[in-house]
Amino acid sequence: MGIKVCSKCQMYPVLENDELGMKYWYECPECGEKTIKVTSRTSSVKRPRIDEEAKDKLSDEWNSKN
Repeated sequence: MGIKVCSKCQMYPVLENDELGMKYWYECPECGEKTIKVTSRTSSVKRPRIDEEAKDKLSDEWNSKN
């Protein structure tokens, strides 16, 4: 399942992360609309990366809002 465009701006959201690469969220680059922040189970300070479970959760939340 793909990710929908922002209902306000018609822009695709960008996957963002905190400075440690531990928390991830989707954010619209135009209006700043964003999802909740989710911690990735496979991420660590030395190896920041998002797992599929976290990415799916964020995609589902974004798509339900838009």
